[in-house]
Amino acid sequence: MVALTKFCGECGARLALRSGVPDPRASLFPLAIVGRDDELAWLEDRRESTKGRLVAARLVGEPGSGKTRLLQELARFGEMDGDLVVMAGPDSHLAEVPHHALRQLFVALTARTAEELTRSSAAGTPSAALQGLTDAFTDSPRDDGRTAADRRRARADSLRWALDVATQRAASGRVILCVDDLHRVDALSATAVADLVSEPSQTGSVLVLATHAPGFEPGWSAEAGARLIGGLPFGAVLAMLRSHPAGERVRIDESARGFLPLFVEQVLRYSLEGGSDPPTRLADLVALRVDTLAPNARRALQLLAVVGEGSDRLVLSELWRGCRLAQETRDLRFGERAALDAFEIDGRFAGR
Repeated sequence: MVALTKFCGECGARLALRSGVPDPRASLFPLAIVGRDDELAWLEDRRESTKGRLVAARLVGEPGSGKTRLLQELARFGEMDGDLVVMAGPDSHLAEVPHHALRQLFVALTARTAEELTRSSAAGTPSAALQGLTDAFTDSPRDDGRTAADRRRARADSLRWALDVATQRAASGRVILCVDDLHRVDALSATAVADLVSEPSQTGSVLVLATHAPGFEPGWSAEAGARLIGGLPFGAVLAMLRSHPAGERVRIDESARGFLPLFVEQVLRYSLEGGSDPPTRLADLVALRVDTLAPNARRALQLLAVVGEGSDRLVLSELWRGCRLAQETRDLRFGERAALDAFEIDGRFAGR
């Protein structure tokens, strides 16, 4: 077996795929955070400045620049100090499901189930907040006489109430509310967070932290600080390569500037697979790694890219079965019916 080789070098037969064997490379990732001391210090300063007030901040950077990793690192520091950290983001299928991020926040902030939050007899829930919770968790009728502004105000009131509950639950009295990939979050949840930042409540210590791509305008107040996350300097990249078993075989052009952390990780994975002279662009490198996969593995990866990482194995297996049968019988409609059956199994795609 030679890395990146799919056919026998003597007879040309396809080599058998090795599956079910634990990959020793899994323990080598994720890589350590290097070259981000200034960004971590900036985040820690924002966290410490929440003394009885709400502070909002944003991390802005290209995909692969490490915004999510910085969020996770700040969350780890906050939990060690007794902060209550909640995470939210877009739905895993990137279908912009209405209220998806809000539902995540309500459940995490209050530690209550959806049934408990929408119960009319829920103790301590104001009527305005209860209306917003009902809108988020149920398909409330649109002909109840309320305007769009009333519904938006109800969502913001319910989020403020959930934050008040969370500050009472936090051991340190501080809450860190993180929204990852804000530019992909559904519009209803994004506007609720924007209203929270623009008109914060006067009780509790709250840090609202979001990440998004450049060029996106979240509609937050001018007081919310933003930090642009760029690439890593060559010295930090060199330190990452030297600390990794596969880094000795990697050669990166020193004249290039602004290496994304995701690019460095992909280079190391490419080197572990036996590759050399990696492309200088992240997209080309990922495409090269995908090209070395067997056809079945490539189709499975493409299928997962379409349906999203939130699908379970049952859905993926049914979709894969439909694709295989459609390919074998040359009946595309048969494969489409099998795929639709798999989407119905998931439930989240019912009616869409």
